[in-house]
Amino acid sequence: MSIFAVVVAAAGNEELPWLSTPANIPGVIAVAAIDRTGRRASFSNYSEQPLVEPFLTAPGVDVLTTVPTTVDEGGYMEGSGTSFSAPIVSGVAALVRSMYPDYTAWQIIYMLLATADDRGDPGPDKEFGIGVVNAQRAVDPNIHLALLDAYEGNDRPEFAKRFPLGRCVEARVNPVEDLDWYRWQLYFKAPIQVSYSLPSDLRAQVRVEKASGSGGPVLQLDPSRKALTRELPPGQYRILVQGADPEQASLGLYRLCAKVVVKLTDISRHWAKDSIQALADAGVVRGYPGGKFLPDQSMTRAEFVTLVSQAAGLQPLSYTVGFRDVKKGDWFSGHVAAAAKAGYIKGYKDGTFRPNQPITRNEMSVVLAKVLKLSLGGSLPFKDKKQIPSWAAPSVAALVQKGYVSGYPDKTFRGSGKATRAEIATVVNRACLRDQVCVEN
Repeated sequence: MSIFAVVVAAAGNEELPWLSTPANIPGVIAVAAIDRTGRRASFSNYSEQPLVEPFLTAPGVDVLTTVPTTVDEGGYMEGSGTSFSAPIVSGVAALVRSMYPDYTAWQIIYMLLATADDRGDPGPDKEFGIGVVNAQRAVDPNIHLALLDAYEGNDRPEFAKRFPLGRCVEARVNPVEDLDWYRWQLYFKAPIQVSYSLPSDLRAQVRVEKASGSGGPVLQLDPSRKALTRELPPGQYRILVQGADPEQASLGLYRLCAKVVVKLTDISRHWAKDSIQALADAGVVRGYPGGKFLPDQSMTRAEFVTLVSQAAGLQPLSYTVGFRDVKKGDWFSGHVAAAAKAGYIKGYKDGTFRPNQPITRNEMSVVLAKVLKLSLGGSLPFKDKKQIPSWAAPSVAALVQKGYVSGYPDKTFRGSGKATRAEIATVVNRACLRDQVCVEN
């Protein structure tokens, strides 16, 4: 296949959890269908492995065609199927080609994937793949300039960029002399799924090792193995991506994905399941023994600070910070110390932290406003706003203004009430994973 030929294929219309041939061939853009409501069309095939088989989605129900109806009607027919979705993606690819005629096929594919609208679960998912094709973003020259490699400057271990677990990064690596370094913090022992994709005519290798650099790679991918899952102990890791072919002369645009494999057994029908699973994929939460998350239960102050600290990418400290009821050796002490050092928490006037006390919605708001470094203040749209104390109201208002928190259907906030684990997961996912606002770089 020519390095300039972009091949697009329909995913298939059998409602199967895999892509039909030739959509499943590496290097081909597979296209599934969505209906007019934005949901995956009931007939459309999809992939249970969106990290391994990246695909896009596009409208595929009641699509207006150029096939005339009867002479009397004087109109055009509509059609449904992934074969009506694929031409939309082909057309967007052609627009990109017309604006950037020197792009290789993989550069065009990369731009379509990188500019797609994320739908469903954050990052790749089986229903929508990488996302819904977005023609306007795909041809935006400012986006092209930014996406050539937003991670450039990471060619040495000490300049490693933080890798967002649970998501993918798109970047480029030149033949052999270029190196891309990333890093991630794993807070608990868990399986890690790592995969990468790049054009069939390009070769690269991926190595995961301990941040200390000792002991050799703990996980390695190469042209013969592009996806692997392996259980790793907690700790700091760094990831190296480099070209594997000295004869390779073209630009190496790649997509690298990694997530923590955590199976939670009690969220499948919960309203907050997407946010909870996103935090699990990112290695922020793992639930209780037995795989339960208990989404409707309250969360203790120790659990909350640990979750926020991990979402922000803080390194747990080996010492305590003066709370009378937090002892070195407590499972949460390292994260409480890190959060206190960062200025996220202060504790109570009596010198306690009260780690086992459920956190309230007011307290949650104050801590998150500090983590997100928000400008405090604003209006409060709640019927019970007078019941929100002065020490919490500015933080609540700031979070409301950003769309991170909302009230209940009866238009109350209930700030003194206990924040549920699902509510906290939703807010943290919106700010720390979706918007990447609280991430320590």
